[in-house]
Amino acid sequence: MFKKLLSVLTVMLCVFGMNVSAQELQKLDLGKQMPRFAGKNVVTSKIDMAGDEFWAGYWDGTVDEKLGQMGGIAGIPITYGCAIKYPAGSDVTNGNTITGVKFTFMDSKHIENVKIFVATELPNKAEESNVTWQEVKELTSLKNENDPFNEVRLDKPYKVDPTKPVYIGYFFDVVAAPTDAESFPIVVYGSDGIENTMLMCFDAGANAKSWVDYAPNKFGLLALQVLMKGAFEENAATVVPDLGTITGSKGTTELPIVIENAGSKGIESVAVEVDINGVKTEVEAKPETPIIGIGEKFAFNAKVNSPEATGSYDFTVKLTKINGKAPAKESVGKGQIFIISRLVQHTVFFEEFTGMWCGGCPQGIVAIEKIKNLYGDDKVVVVAAHDKDPLSCRDYSAIIKQIPGFPTAHVDRVYKGISPYFGTDGSNFGIKNDIDKFLAKVPVAEIKSKPSLDGDILTAGAEVHFLYSGDASDYALGYVLTEDGMKNDKWTQTNFLYDKVEWLERDPLFEPWVNAEKKVKGVVFGEVAIAAEGIESGIAGSIPAEVTEDVPVSHSVELNLKDYKKIQNRDNLNLVVVLFNTKTGVVENSAIMSVKDGASGIEEIEGEDINVVETARYTIDGRRINAPEKGINIVKYSDGKIKKVIVK
Repeated sequence: MFKKLLSVLTVMLCVFGMNVSAQELQKLDLGKQMPRFAGKNVVTSKIDMAGDEFWAGYWDGTVDEKLGQMGGIAGIPITYGCAIKYPAGSDVTNGNTITGVKFTFMDSKHIENVKIFVATELPNKAEESNVTWQEVKELTSLKNENDPFNEVRLDKPYKVDPTKPVYIGYFFDVVAAPTDAESFPIVVYGSDGIENTMLMCFDAGANAKSWVDYAPNKFGLLALQVLMKGAFEENAATVVPDLGTITGSKGTTELPIVIENAGSKGIESVAVEVDINGVKTEVEAKPETPIIGIGEKFAFNAKVNSPEATGSYDFTVKLTKINGKAPAKESVGKGQIFIISRLVQHTVFFEEFTGMWCGGCPQGIVAIEKIKNLYGDDKVVVVAAHDKDPLSCRDYSAIIKQIPGFPTAHVDRVYKGISPYFGTDGSNFGIKNDIDKFLAKVPVAEIKSKPSLDGDILTAGAEVHFLYSGDASDYALGYVLTEDGMKNDKWTQTNFLYDKVEWLERDPLFEPWVNAEKKVKGVVFGEVAIAAEGIESGIAGSIPAEVTEDVPVSHSVELNLKDYKKIQNRDNLNLVVVLFNTKTGVVENSAIMSVKDGASGIEEIEGEDINVVETARYTIDGRRINAPEKGINIVKYSDGKIKKVIVK
């Protein structure tokens, strides 16, 4: 059953090149390699449940192809912690009592000291829980198709305090330095990025017992459910309070809506009232199959009326009916929508973090080559930020300190710490699926990279066309200077793919690495980050607080190229411009232009004034000259104008 899966896991362990001094958990999707059960869903419970008890959770207990596994740290004994969180006042927990916990493992063969806990603050170990904890002595896992779930009734049930959050989870030890399936023992589901649905820590290295919410990495939901005891309404649901920021069009637009079930009957149908700045729409929707689990979500897109003028608007979604009946209490979600004038290309910002010392990093080199060939610069901007090697970029150091391991990638700063080749779903070149998803995003602004070189001074410029009029205080620009074609005979790239692996042979771009040595010379590095300004979240004040639709916003910073000794060839320099949403930290849009093309793209200026004199002259590649040289010369004049001159 697991033979094929294990070969993939072996490769993944090699190519991720992990270092346990940082939070470096990884995910693999089981897909068709998942264990087989009698039915798609395992719905029976070995716990004798009372009539007023229900299994609740972000995960609904489904066992199908969306299952995945997390872990990946092999070779040492290790302690994992896993948990979910319900915020204070949650409709799922409010007024109810937690009486049990359900979870599972991929394989429990090398697992010991399993302890569940309930707490209002995340503990460093189960015994330190400020609510309750207990040991789980009899273990099972997904390999046991007749009894895959560990279901534990609490010796001390917890009546939830509605004024405090509640964390439910478990700790366990992996004691036998396992490999393959045992290295990825934690079971997750899907690829949702719902906050607080996958809190994890592990006891290794400098970050021991440092809890991290892996939900933003789109790794899915922790496969854990909570047994609740309480007076559940038959028909109850809530609109997710924060519906985020979206982009829409004038007159009518599609609005994503998320409803969370809180009733014992589930969700068979809903009705909501959408209000965008006073423009209202009544919407009804039905899921394809009823949403049964307490806490399970129903997400759908609704066609709604929208304002006729571009701008930034607040909107609300009010639940009016659940299963044809009025809800027991009011529930309203809020969000922000940008109504824009036209659609423009969203260019994905792809950052890869790498190093010549990193044996798994050839997968990132291959990924970048495939991305560049497939998409080009107009759809994906690529930056390769090196660490601890001759191409390290000091301006990226603060970001590199936060990444989970090498190689890793950020996509639009939404997906963070994912494999640059396998992506979030763990499939062969799965990063393509992630990029395709982000390419569908509709940005609120179109941006252009505007580099200009005057001797050693590079003016890193940007021109931004916002597609609405109004508040732009949440936006800021950042810049990255990159170089292509970098090489040195003394450089070597560590290569853990040298030992021929059958799974990698499916992609011919891996061949040079699979058939190479452990240390590879002659590697040409591209998209290398040389310098950056505002790359963490943008430069304050680079975008005005108010903007006007399609009126260009210009901004620039200066870089002295003499300060960057690693530059090998100025003809190979590129200027990347990134527009950040400073409120969310994500990238709204990006653009790239070669510095050489930026200099040669200056428009000719017709007409001359005898009182205007030449102040500077450059060759087409940006080199300053004292006299005309054959070819195209760039000439600056005393009135500030620039002219291209052909010298024969």
